[in-house]
Amino acid sequence: MTVIVSLTPAAMLALGAGGALCLGAYAAGHARLFRKWLAPWRAQADVAQQLATFSDAIPGMLFTIRRDRAGHDSMPHASRGIVDLFGCTPAEVAKSLKPLDRLIEARDLPKLLRAFDDAIDDPAAGCAEYRIDHPVKGARWIVTHCRGRRLADGCTIWHGYSYDITEQKRAEHQRAHDYHTLVESSPDSIVRYDRQCRRVYGNLTFARICEIAPEEFLGKTPAETSTFDPELAARYQARLQRILETGNDDEIEISRVSESGEATHFSVRATPEYDLDGSISGVLTIARDVTRHVRVEEQLRQLALYDALTGLPNRSLLLERLEKMLHKAGSGAGPSPQVGLMLLDLDDFKDVNDVLGHACGDRLLAEVAKRLARSLSPADMVARLGGDEFAIVVSFSDEDFDLAFLASRVLVALSGPVDIEGREVFVTASIGVARYPKDGTDAAELLRYADAAMYLAKRNGGNRFCFHDAAAARAASERLELGHALRAAREQGELALLFQPIVALPGGQLLGAEALLRWDHPSRGRLAPDQFIGVAEANGTIVDIGAWVIAEACRCAVRWNALASMPLRVSVNVSARQFVMNDVAQTVREALAATGCAAGWLTVEITESLLLEDSFPVRRSLEDLSRMGVAIAIDDFGTGYSSMSYLGKFPIDMLKIDRSFVRDVDGDAKMRALVKAIVSVAGALSLEVVAEGIETQAQADTLVELGCGKAQGYLFGRPMPGASFSESLELAMH
Repeated sequence: MTVIVSLTPAAMLALGAGGALCLGAYAAGHARLFRKWLAPWRAQADVAQQLATFSDAIPGMLFTIRRDRAGHDSMPHASRGIVDLFGCTPAEVAKSLKPLDRLIEARDLPKLLRAFDDAIDDPAAGCAEYRIDHPVKGARWIVTHCRGRRLADGCTIWHGYSYDITEQKRAEHQRAHDYHTLVESSPDSIVRYDRQCRRVYGNLTFARICEIAPEEFLGKTPAETSTFDPELAARYQARLQRILETGNDDEIEISRVSESGEATHFSVRATPEYDLDGSISGVLTIARDVTRHVRVEEQLRQLALYDALTGLPNRSLLLERLEKMLHKAGSGAGPSPQVGLMLLDLDDFKDVNDVLGHACGDRLLAEVAKRLARSLSPADMVARLGGDEFAIVVSFSDEDFDLAFLASRVLVALSGPVDIEGREVFVTASIGVARYPKDGTDAAELLRYADAAMYLAKRNGGNRFCFHDAAAARAASERLELGHALRAAREQGELALLFQPIVALPGGQLLGAEALLRWDHPSRGRLAPDQFIGVAEANGTIVDIGAWVIAEACRCAVRWNALASMPLRVSVNVSARQFVMNDVAQTVREALAATGCAAGWLTVEITESLLLEDSFPVRRSLEDLSRMGVAIAIDDFGTGYSSMSYLGKFPIDMLKIDRSFVRDVDGDAKMRALVKAIVSVAGALSLEVVAEGIETQAQADTLVELGCGKAQGYLFGRPMPGASFSESLELAMH
């Protein structure tokens, strides 16, 4: 059956409501042509001629089809568009549709006939797209819209229009092809699910990841065909079902272990899909392989929470677990209502380093870590806090006896000789013990009291343990006296700055210096910062001392940059307590203004612990310093809570690799790998890197190979007074 008929003027007048509807729908899509042709003729009397002229001029074809009682179809009326559309004239189809039947693709003819039949009862259904073989143009796509009605004489009549949609179909095909190519070539896994969580599509990446063919997963749920862990697949399917029920997006992290045993991690973004009526029809998931990211995070977590030398938890992880144990003990959820904290410091460990060297000292620390771990039960925890200081956290029940027994066992375990390069080394330790809730109720208190008890054990000769008691209070009193003396130290000229050169690698070109604070105590001699900074932070004198250090460093920077041929930077250490107690940015701003120092000549060094607070005053101070042009460096990077997150959140310019990483970088493959990882992370974030504690040329050469561009250590110069640094600079300039 053929369905296209030209429309004569008389027929146009006879269209009635049905014909007017079809013509109006067509004209709505061709409004400009309608106005162009119809407007000039409004004054003319022959309306039929107007309509005929209009129908012949518009693109496509308007038609009338008539079916008599015998079932014979004809097209009594067709516009001139039939010539271009089908390659035949209105006269050729006026009595029979056979000329058009021969053009229509046989596979599409049933669909077209069905559309005409449906149009009698449902006007909206009278539409079909089909293919023809045009005698001149070849294969073309046509769309026909029609509306039919049965006449009183038993005949059926249809009014409608047809037009060419070949270019539209080609564009749709190209878009579909482009979309298919994009999806199939995507490195992400793309899967669509229906309302029963059955897969209706999965791209090649999904098939490759799951190591199964598409026919094995299509039409099946994750629980039915998943190559993931069954329990994980069930949870994943439940998440999909929740999306279907709520319409909310979801982000899902999943992992898969291949047949070879290799773990792959994915981040899945799942979103609902909707039908035209707005109801949820399924779920679209896009899964990205984040294995590399997860592994980097694991490496960074290892750096952040575990000691590189011994593999033990570091201070950050110790505090985290200690707080959890205290919370459980306080709530009754722990194995015991009491928790013990032991701080352990090796006796005379400095002598081992001085006599045998740092490498031997490190091997001794590693052996101590192993012995401590063997002395504890699996429920207990041992951590390395730094240097030769360790911590042990245990649950106990029988008052102090359990703790005393454990401390004695640890001392015995450490007492045996350690073979280092053929030499027997004996080590002892001093242990301080604090108890929850007897001595303190939070981690900070317990650490403070255990520390005081440990120093009491050391002062009593070492190789012993002491509980926190009145003696610890006396030690606190001594620290208080030190604090009083510290208040007058600056006014009496007892504070001094030493400067250690910072140089470029390779070549050793002088780039600046780090200012190192010292206290020339009247009775105790020269004290390093670790001997009094804690006291200064506790009594608040750190604010005045810090302001003096910054101003003095600025004055030296001005003096040295007047001599230098290129800008020199002076680095100053600013403690976390200074940020909390004072506006550091304002202090620096005032020092720069008072001394005439350029902001680019100053670097502020902070510790990782400061960034853990992520407080608004700290963030604001760092951002103010950065806007001024002052560089910000993280000192001793890798020894605290190293995290990629704060490197992105704060305006950091430089990482200073702690000497514990540098010490064995030329001989220890693990240390070399850790330093390489830090340098790589810094490079990716456009951060400068300074390696601290370089003592040998071999260390320096290795750091150059690893891409480290700056260095500091005894190899390039020991800390020296400002006057000596000036003399060295003048000699270098000449």
